[in-house]
Amino acid sequence: MRKLYVLSLLLLIILGSSAVSASILEYSSKITYDYSLETDKIKDLSLSLLALAVATDKAESLDRKKLWEVTEKLLSHQNGDGGWGYFYGSVSSVPDTGYALLALGTALEKFEGEYDKEYKIKRAINRGVEFLLDNYNGEGWGYLKKMPTSYYPTLIAVVALSSLNRGYPYTEIAFSNVLKNTIPEKPEELALWILAYYNIYKEEPTNVVEKLIKSVKEDYEYPLAAYVLLKVRGLDFEAAKLLAKAESYNESWTSPYYPIYTTMAFSLVSESIIPQGEDKLAKYCALLENMQNEDGGWGIYKGSPSDVRVTYYALMSMKICNPQSEAVYRGLEFMRREMEKNKELILMDGKLRDEYLYALLALLEYRSLDWNERKVERALIESSEWGFAYGKQPLTTALAIKALLKMGADKTTPIVKENIEWLLRIKKNGGWGFIFRTVIVDWNYAPEYPATIEIFNVLWPLVDEEDLKDTIELLRKTPPRIEWQKLYAYLSLSEKSIEPYWSPEISESENNSLTVAMLVRYYSMFPGVAKVNLYSVITELKDKNVSMITTTEVLKDTVKAMLKDNFNIIVNETVFADPELLEVPERGNWIVIAPISAVKVHEYNADVKVRVGEEIKVNDLPVEGKAILFIIPGRNRNGNLIFILYTEPKEYAEKLAEVIFSQPIIKYIHGKCVVITWKDTNNNGNVEIEEIDMKFLK
Repeated sequence: MRKLYVLSLLLLIILGSSAVSASILEYSSKITYDYSLETDKIKDLSLSLLALAVATDKAESLDRKKLWEVTEKLLSHQNGDGGWGYFYGSVSSVPDTGYALLALGTALEKFEGEYDKEYKIKRAINRGVEFLLDNYNGEGWGYLKKMPTSYYPTLIAVVALSSLNRGYPYTEIAFSNVLKNTIPEKPEELALWILAYYNIYKEEPTNVVEKLIKSVKEDYEYPLAAYVLLKVRGLDFEAAKLLAKAESYNESWTSPYYPIYTTMAFSLVSESIIPQGEDKLAKYCALLENMQNEDGGWGIYKGSPSDVRVTYYALMSMKICNPQSEAVYRGLEFMRREMEKNKELILMDGKLRDEYLYALLALLEYRSLDWNERKVERALIESSEWGFAYGKQPLTTALAIKALLKMGADKTTPIVKENIEWLLRIKKNGGWGFIFRTVIVDWNYAPEYPATIEIFNVLWPLVDEEDLKDTIELLRKTPPRIEWQKLYAYLSLSEKSIEPYWSPEISESENNSLTVAMLVRYYSMFPGVAKVNLYSVITELKDKNVSMITTTEVLKDTVKAMLKDNFNIIVNETVFADPELLEVPERGNWIVIAPISAVKVHEYNADVKVRVGEEIKVNDLPVEGKAILFIIPGRNRNGNLIFILYTEPKEYAEKLAEVIFSQPIIKYIHGKCVVITWKDTNNNGNVEIEEIDMKFLK
């Protein structure tokens, strides 16, 4: 097995071009996995497992099956007393037990919910912790049981126990008595000391971190130092320099610890790929068409008898999907038959019917009636009674008005004007419903849904907003309880730029035709907002040609160079836009450069909300600076977006971009949003590295 590892190492060095083209995380994690299978040295096996656990879900070649394979190997090497020895079967020691616990604590997080595996790992951890606590001598730890206190085993024990939130107060006592005032010299021990301090005091020991940075010399020490900085400080310029230096050894490293520490470090600046979400609009268009009956109509549920009202709403949504489809043709044929059937009834008793009006409106929406046909239908409506045996009905009246308007009438036409006034007059509590009128009683059951929504939509362009003020408040405050009606109310308000006090509950039903029809309209207006991160977008755009829409010439060139040099993303088309008229493309891969106020980023990234007012806030966190740049990933209907947004005046943002986009840190940007700020602390007007701050929203 060792020959296999050495051969892998030699191949890596010889085939340098492969290492360059492949992700360094992918490459280092593969080598680490191979090494973990061959080594029986507990420290190396434990560090390999720790690295693989951190990289799982981030390196494509790693999965939980491989991780469990290595975890199970380490579990099988535990001794009967709960500890681990230098090699499999050797006497238990404090340092080796500490390394094993560090690894298992990290691996445990990856098997959450897999109860059998969780139990085995937790049991091993508990036994290992008991071993360490049994070996505590009141001051610290020695290498073996009953040995006097030594620095290195105490350091490992404190790091392991504090990482697991176990061993209090022994860890604090040991750190204070043995470790705190004796700073080690070796980079590996410095790294452990920093992690121990950070675990106990929850703050960065700045001076010791600086000492670690200055002390690294060997190839494997650079990724180790980068890992520690990323753990206690996050990605900054120093961490980026260490990552870049570590990556420079990817063709020439010789120590087995290099791929292990490289896997650990680069996992912290890598993210899981979030796949492109399904096209919800396409999904519900296909589903709606599939719910159509043989006769061309739609029922409440697939296979239920066709209903004229349901078919009307289905056809209104099919206009969004494909107005030229065979399904639409068959639906209109169904509506024509229904219109003619109900017309015969109207001619018999003179009473207008909703079924007739819904069928007529569908045909009018699709311009399926010629001039003579429209003339006949208009005459029929004007000569009929707008209701039935129990009186004139608000919904029938509104539908009749809507049909007349589509056949040449306007709001000043006497019959239209008269009935608009009647609808406003009989409105009750802000809405409309059903009127029950006999010689004995005169009841107005209102407000009811969906009548109130439909009538509101008909009246909106015909009357003053003040006339509908109470209706607006009703819809904003009191949504319908039925899902499709609630969606319809939400869409009706949103189309008019009215924000309700409630949000729709999207259950994404696939059974109810009316709900599916409303979901088509919903996703045409509100495309499913993506959850996305920079790693996913950059990975998908890497080695591809993209388009750019920009509001500034200078930033255009700076961003183009940054994308090409760091990610090999090539901009092959550029469109200039006025900031006030900028529209984010709905499809395709785009780089968007614009003022922060010109783009509603939360429509393209569900996890990022930017508020621009007296102060700028990102997810409610204030952001300040003389110039601010935002790098935000997003997604449209079928493509990926990278937003480079800036604060005004743009000249300052351009200066900031020229400096920051040439730094190695850009290569390692990650998270859901990067915020780069410049504060001109020396007031010389020049952007200097020391004046720049960078934050990553995870």
